Parts: sequence; structure tokens; C-alpha cells
Amino acid sequence: MNLDTRNKSSVTRECQYCKKAFNLKGVGTHEKACKIKLDTRIRDEEIEKRLALKPRTDPDDTSFPDHVPVDEEQTNGPSLDDIKTEYHPSSSRPSIIQSFEQYGIADDAIPPLVSNEPWRPFRSRADFEFAEVALHAALNKEHTSKLIQLIRACVNKEMEFTLVDHNDLQQSWHGASMHLTPFEKHIITVPHKAGDRQYDVYARPLWEWALDLLGDERLASHFVWDAQRLYKFNGTSFTRFYHEPWTANRWWNIQSKLPRGAKPFCIILYADKSNLSSFGTAKGHPVIARCANLPTEIRNGDGVGGGRVVGWLPVVAEDTNEQGKTSWADFKRIVWHAAFYKILQCIFVLSKTGFWHMCSDQVLRLLFPLILILSADYEEQCVMALIRGPKGKCPCPVCLVSKDDLLDHHRNFPLRTAEDTAKLFEAANEMSNKSEVEQLFKSQGLKHIKNVFHNVMNSDPHRAISWDRLHAHQEGLGGSHIWTEMKTCIQSLGRTASGEFDKQVAAFPRWRDFNHFNEAMTQFFNDGTKLDHLLRTAFYAALGVLNEETTKSGYLLMQVLRSYLEFDMYTSLDVHTDDTLAAGEEELLRFSTLLREYAQTSNDYSDKDWKFPKAHLNDHAMMDIREKGVTRNFSTKPNEKLHGPLKKSYRMRTNFKDVALQILNAEHACWVAVLIREQIDDMDNAIQTQLDEEAEASGEQTARRCSQRICGDEHASLGAAQQHQSISEIEASHQDDLAFKDFRKRLAVFLNLYANVPRADDGSNQTQLRLEKDFPIAECRFLRVNYESRVDWRQTTDLLRCSPNFYNHPRYDGVLVNTSTGPIFAQLVFLFTCTINTSTFNLALIQPYDQPTGRQRRCDRELRLTRLRAKPRGSAEFISIKSIIRGAVFVKDSKKDDEYIVVDLIDADMYLRLKHRGTSS
Repeated sequence: MNLDTRNKSSVTRECQYCKKAFNLKGVGTHEKACKIKLDTRIRDEEIEKRLALKPRTDPDDTSFPDHVPVDEEQTNGPSLDDIKTEYHPSSSRPSIIQSFEQYGIADDAIPPLVSNEPWRPFRSRADFEFAEVALHAALNKEHTSKLIQLIRACVNKEMEFTLVDHNDLQQSWHGASMHLTPFEKHIITVPHKAGDRQYDVYARPLWEWALDLLGDERLASHFVWDAQRLYKFNGTSFTRFYHEPWTANRWWNIQSKLPRGAKPFCIILYADKSNLSSFGTAKGHPVIARCANLPTEIRNGDGVGGGRVVGWLPVVAEDTNEQGKTSWADFKRIVWHAAFYKILQCIFVLSKTGFWHMCSDQVLRLLFPLILILSADYEEQCVMALIRGPKGKCPCPVCLVSKDDLLDHHRNFPLRTAEDTAKLFEAANEMSNKSEVEQLFKSQGLKHIKNVFHNVMNSDPHRAISWDRLHAHQEGLGGSHIWTEMKTCIQSLGRTASGEFDKQVAAFPRWRDFNHFNEAMTQFFNDGTKLDHLLRTAFYAALGVLNEETTKSGYLLMQVLRSYLEFDMYTSLDVHTDDTLAAGEEELLRFSTLLREYAQTSNDYSDKDWKFPKAHLNDHAMMDIREKGVTRNFSTKPNEKLHGPLKKSYRMRTNFKDVALQILNAEHACWVAVLIREQIDDMDNAIQTQLDEEAEASGEQTARRCSQRICGDEHASLGAAQQHQSISEIEASHQDDLAFKDFRKRLAVFLNLYANVPRADDGSNQTQLRLEKDFPIAECRFLRVNYESRVDWRQTTDLLRCSPNFYNHPRYDGVLVNTSTGPIFAQLVFLFTCTINTSTFNLALIQPYDQPTGRQRRCDRELRLTRLRAKPRGSAEFISIKSIIRGAVFVKDSKKDDEYIVVDLIDADMYLRLKHRGTSS
């Protein structure tokens, strides 16, 4: 029984607390929750009276009277795909079960306050839009003034333009800058043996940045304050799944340490040096903050609520007299933590006492700021955790693995904790011999330096430091090590092997959002995404080159690469379940075994040492997902993107002297512009909504919608329609293609058997549809297919091509098709529409790839390949596009003309479908 049916009983009773009527089956459970809410409200009102603040209930609780939590013992049980949400006990919110369609729909979302003049303090909208263009174009003073003069001479009277010159524009920007918290300059003094050294630190007070977010009404309904445990019903039991940080364990455990009813304000911090100039002579060290209480789409986005620079750390210039000395490395780390102190200082006390704040939704909350996630590459992680780095006895910032055991993923090593580090300092304080102190910390791979993060409660840096796919895999283990090893292995086989490999790389099918390479052996990329796509392409391209017949070590490397790519696929999932986490951990063990075996057998052509920290960090990937949600929550990629605008500001908005303040002022102005722009967009949307409602009332909107419809339905639709042709013309233009043999006759048979073609009421006795030679057909060369992703259960779209010339290349994509005997793979041959009477049919001609392949080969089993064999071209079949499940990619076996390998590593959905052999729609 679905949820709607369960709630349709006509028997109701009034709640004795809120006086609302509820279903008789659920009113008892509701009253329990309502009483808890009432008790909480009374307690909060007493606190608020003492603080002389207006009482208000938490909106997280206001939805309870409107939702009847499902009591599993009083119903027929949950339905397939139902979502169960358990809230942290501190929230006083009962568990609820929702249908999959209801899950995630916000209750009582607060619409943004629309201002009539959102461009203020600019005097007019035209003034702001000019200022916005001038900012992004980085116009200098002379160009700005001349352009303003020109516009004022040609101004359109429909918009008010009042700017006078560049100084007038700067005054407007100065007024607008007050919308957000500006940067403050600090000077830190750090002792050095040659004398004290001073450095400039720029910081936006971290709590003021938080208050900017909390005060934005457009974000109010998106904040999540309570930890949750989510479960999806698979038909027999509930399976837990993870995605956002609040669905993982660390948030839950932290909230358990806070006073009852208090809310964690969880901060994500990123820091990394960046070359501002092309030659690296000018460097910057930005610190970027994001709020983990906001959903990923907002938190990792470019708009309001996204990442912002909150600090600019000093870059210590190298001293030739000190370079290479341990004391100099320690000095730079002391500077780093002293500078970071200025960024975090404002939340030290608040993290311990909390902060009562009236949020933009007019709810008073007791907030505890904390650092939930530290996002950085390995080098920066060493500084954050104050470990000695790759040459230390324990080179991992998270655990106490020795440098000799970095490839051992079968053992659990003790985790580092801030409490254990504090005990080391206590022990060191009782020692009088400096060498003993040094040896004590050296045994743990630590530096004897105070860690700034220890001043923030619930912010253990070893727990906050997170695995990063970009640096650990794409630019680390995969891109730098396995790919380099693979090229070395192929080159050792000679030029013929290198040429064949490049040929197969160039022949790899094109796919949307997947980089295509014309060659690989001579390519070098700094882009993590390109390296990722190159490795996936290289695996399939090397199947005919690195095989057991040509090179045993190369064949073992292919097994290593396959296992690496599978583990990497698990780390990339946007939603994880307990099952996928267990599968990822199992794959890591397989990868570890294969890599150690390969490392022992590859000495004949490679002297690479595989015992390096990034190879070990994989050990913490699945643990981090359980603790902090999926990897996109702590990925450095969204933050690395922000280096681009900072470099642009350096080139276009500075005089190359004392650049930090100039860059940060430009960054601040850009964020103010984003804020005002989104307010203007809100106003425009409100106006457009009103116009649409008026137009729909008059029938105009309906007509506009109808004019935009394309052939198809919600699941699949055709596009890129060509001129109508007769069926005989189609046959003539494809007479050399066996797939089109007897096209007209076979199409008539298909329509009669499967399409349920309506008959015209003309009084004839015809029982079978016959197609005349002049029957019109419209070829289409584009297919859109919507399907439910196996990863996050959301709608995903494939854009498929069936064209003889798509960007100067023929492209006929593969598809996964649902048939009466089960799903099969096939290749698109021809897409078209035809109309019979008043009914339009959207059809595809496909070449099935379901010919039996015989007994599974050992290499297919060891490399985990799904092999296909194409049916003869003349066996092409007609299908409705509705039977297409999704797109697919397969590559031709270089040794078998009619055999293909499915590219299951093209995306996570295809991987999971084949991994679990569940390919049905």
C-alpha cells in the first residue's frame, strides 16, 4: 500500500495540544511529537526572556502538525523505495517515512523578499549593470570615464543612467561594498633566529562571513541544522545511504556533544598556494570557506551561498641561507598557523559557548561554529596537521601508518586525534632535554608546533582533513603514476605498439562531456578531468597492446588499472549506500594486492617506488564518506576553480605591487555584484511570473508551450528533424547498407505487429497496414533519453546522436534497449517519425549486439570486461524509442571485427548496471 492510500482514512481526531485534526491511526504518534515540541517551546521561551529576545519556535518543528509520521506497527509496512529519515535526538523530531516522490520536497519554503530597487546603493539599474560590465571587463579609470561619457551622450530614455565619471562609479561601489563583510588587515610577528619577522595577513572575520549567510533570506529555507540518518526501502529492509554532510556520522556525533536543541554551524575550509603570474614569480595563498549546512548545489555553486575567500595567507619568501634546513621548514609552518589564527580567532570562544542568533527566517537558534571539513592537497594537509611530511616515520595526516606500510590496506592503523597530540605536549612540558622532546614528536611523525585548529571545539584537524579525488587520484596515483607507468610499458614494446595504442585512442567513440583524444603517448595535461578521461580511454585502447601474449607485467598493469578505475568509480558516486561502501572497500583490497604484486614484477623496465603517501590515502576514502558524506563535499575542485578569477584580477586589476589588497578588493566587489545581480534576477522572475499568470489566463501561455513541443514523450524524444522524404527515397539513398534492405516491408510488418496502428474508418476490409512507396518519413538525428540514475535515483539525461556528419564525424551512438526477453545493447542506425492517420510514431532502426559470444575468456574475467557480438547488419530491427533505456558506449575489439567491449567506466550509472547485472529500466 502506498503512502497516499494510508493517509486517506476519513476517521480523524483533534490533537489535544495543537487542536488540529489528524488521521486516527497517526494522531497518537503526532501528540507525542507535539508534546515534545510544546515542552521545547516553553524551555526556549524561558531562555529568550532572560535574553530579552522575542520568542519564536523553530521552523524545523512547525511541519510536524502537517506530517503524520508513519507508525510501522500500525500500517501494512513501507513500500518499495520509501525513504526513512531519522533525526538527531537533540532536534526532538520523530522519524518519518515518505514515499520516494515526497522525499526532498521542502515544506513551507520561504520565498525571497523581492525588492523594488535591488540595485541600491547604485542610483539606477542601468548604473549597476554598467558597473557590473566594467568590473568583469576590468576597465581602467580612463576607459571607464570615456565609456560613461559616450553612454550619457546616447542614453536611452527608457532606462535611467546617472553615472558621471569613474569617481562617481567608485563611490557607488564603496556604498555597495557594505552589503558584505570586508577584509581586515593584520600584521603578525613571528620570531626567527635572525630576528623577528613581520607578515601581512588579510582576513574576513569568519563569523561575520557566517552572519552574512544567515542574514540572507533567499538561503533561509535551504539551511539544514540537524543531523539525519537516511534509509531507502529495498523491498525487504531499509538500507542506509549517504550524500550531504548532515547524513553522515561526524555531524551526528558532533551534535551529540552540543547542548540539547543547539545547532552546529559547520564550516568547510580550503587553503592552497597559487601562482598568480605565468612564470610563478607572484604567488597567492587564498583561504576559501563554504557552509556545509547548505546543499551541494548551492555550496559548490558560483552564486550566493557558494565559496568565498575569507583569508589571504602570507607566502614566505625563500631564504637562500636557510633553504633546505628543517628549522626553516618549521618556521614557515609557524607562520602559516599564526596567520590562520587571525582567520579563526573570532570563533574560538563561540565554538565553546555557542551564539544565540535570530536567523533570516526569524528563528532564534543557538549556533556552535566548527570546522567540519578541511579540503586541501597532501602538501597542505601536512601543514594543517603539522606532520613531518612524506619523509617522516608516519607520513599520513590521518593515521599512524609507517612509511614502510603505505601499500598495506589490509590492516587498520591507529587514527591520530587532537587529544593524543595534546597529551604529547603535556609530556613534552615535563621534559628538560630538547632532543628528547624532538624524538618524542618524531616518533609520531609530528612537529613540536601548536596547532591553531586545536583552539576550535569539535574541529579535530585529523578528523576534518579529507581525502581528495583530484589530488589523490586524477593528479596523483592515477594521472601521475599509473599513466606514466603505462606509457613506459607501451614504449618498451616498440614504436608499433605505441602507434597501435594511439590509433585505438583516436578511434574511441565520442561521448557527451567526455574528452576525446586523437593521441595519448605524447600528451601532457595539468587538468585533472582530462587525466581522468585519458586513463579511462587508455584502458580500452590498450586491450590489444598490453595483453598476456606480449607482456606479462603489462597485462598485470592492466589489471591494476582496471581495479584502480573501479575503485575510483566508487569514490565518485554522488550517493553512497552501505552496500556501495562495502563494495568500494573490497575493491580497494583487490587493488592493493594487485599493485603490490605489480610493484614486485615491474623492475625489469621501471624503478618507480610505489610506497608514497598518496597511494596510502585511499585507505581513508570510504571512511571519510561515512564520516562526512560523498567526496564532492570535500573535493578541492570547486575551490581550485576560484583560483582563475584571482589570477585574472592579478593580471587585469593590479599594478603588480602589493597585490594582495587589490585582488581581495576586486574579489569583494565581484561578490557584491553577484549578490545584487541575484536580487535583480529575483525581481525580474517575480515580474515574469505575474506576466505568465496573466498570459496563461488569456490562453497565450498555453499556445507558447505547445509551439515548443518536440516529438516524443517525457522518457524519450527526437530532435534535429530533416526534410520529409518518401520511403522509396530512403531506401534508394541507403541502398548499399544492408540494414535498409526491404525497409518498407519490414516497417509495415513492425507497425502491424507491435505499433497497434489505428485503422481508418473507410469501410474497406483491409486488415493489414500497407505502406506505399511515397509514404513520407522524417529522419531525425538527435535523441534525448531521460532515465532514473542508479547512483542518486534522480532523472538523468543522455543526448544521443544518429548522424552521418556530426562536427565532421559520423556518429551513431550505442543504446541499451528493453526487450521482451531482457535488455540488450544495440547501435542506432536510423531515427525517424512517421504519421498514420492522426497518430505519430517515433521509431528507431537499430543493429542488435546480442549475438552469443561463447564461453567467457580468461582475460575478460580477469579484466572484468563485458563482451558483445554484433548481429549481421541485415538483421537490423525496428523499435519504438520508448524502449530505449539509456545511451551506451562500446569499443571494437581490435582483433575481432564483429566483437565489442562495453565501456562500463564511462559513467557511474552504467558501471552499477553492469556490476550488479541489473540492466533493466
